[in-house]
Amino acid sequence: MSRRRQPQPSPRGFTLVELLVVIAIIGTLVGLLLPAVQSAREAARRSSCTNNLKQIALAMHNYESTFGKIVPGVQRTDGTRQSGWRSSHWGWAAFLLPFLEETAIHEQLGVGSLNDESNFLYNVIKNGSKQPLLKSPVSSYLCPSSSAPNINDGCLEGGVNVRELQDNGSAALTAATSSYVGAEGYRYNARWNHTYGRRGALVLVGQYGNVDYPPLQLASITDGLSKTIFFGERAWQLKANNGNQVIAGAAVWPGIRMAEEIYNSNLNFSNVLAVAAVKINEADGSTTDDSRRSFSSQHPGGAMFAMGDGSVTFLSETIEHVINNGAPYDGHCVFDYLLVRDDGQPVQLP
Repeated sequence: MSRRRQPQPSPRGFTLVELLVVIAIIGTLVGLLLPAVQSAREAARRSSCTNNLKQIALAMHNYESTFGKIVPGVQRTDGTRQSGWRSSHWGWAAFLLPFLEETAIHEQLGVGSLNDESNFLYNVIKNGSKQPLLKSPVSSYLCPSSSAPNINDGCLEGGVNVRELQDNGSAALTAATSSYVGAEGYRYNARWNHTYGRRGALVLVGQYGNVDYPPLQLASITDGLSKTIFFGERAWQLKANNGNQVIAGAAVWPGIRMAEEIYNSNLNFSNVLAVAAVKINEADGSTTDDSRRSFSSQHPGGAMFAMGDGSVTFLSETIEHVINNGAPYDGHCVFDYLLVRDDGQPVQLP
């Protein structure tokens, strides 16, 4: 007598409720993991930015060892000539190129041969064969967290692109973006004689008004190399106090826009230099927003800075900062003291 085969139970599927629970769990896990992944990526970018600034600081020391002077923040023409009053001039980043394995660009642009007037920056911008070099990004000058375009076009103030290079107003050129600026001091109205704020490590070199402004030596940093900021960051874009987005404009590596306005760091020197006009990462959203002259980054909470001894530190945007544009012959806060080379106020890094 044959046995009757029992029917096998059919495989049980997920109910709709179970499927929704699984989806919810997966969504929760993704929500937990994404911030960790983003944090890890930002940590890697910040590490790369730190390395960039460390290499820049090392290049500055190699430059000083080679030439016996700190790299000029800006050098007008060959350092002695009076021509090109309303024109662009080479900045520190151009002079440091051969010390950052960019000798070919340096030589093709003629930055090291300023006995030839054709190599002055305001003449180079008119040279069609050299213009592509001025538009070429240099990897050592780009923070990986930055959202800046490779060509610095779009930082407008008063309808003018304040990052472009100019020749006497008759020619203009948009140049490659940089994320890094030199520290020229701590206040907005900074004069050539260095008694009114322009007392940072990166100074303006050359003859202006028949007065010679010489370069500095490391011995000029009397507050101590480890206690003086040489280089820092500037972001491309910031959220202003009013919630609007502001183009802070980062920087450009070749040089300044023009040397006409010698009494302030308004539009022209901010291409390559910065002051502490506002707090780190602050933007007020005004037409002439001072974030375009100051320090900032797209790292959360602060920005990276290279000190004179080659060390790199992250300074919080909450570092003590006091606004005083009246007569800033001396600093008023920790951020000021770090940006001035000789105020007798050496401070420990916060």
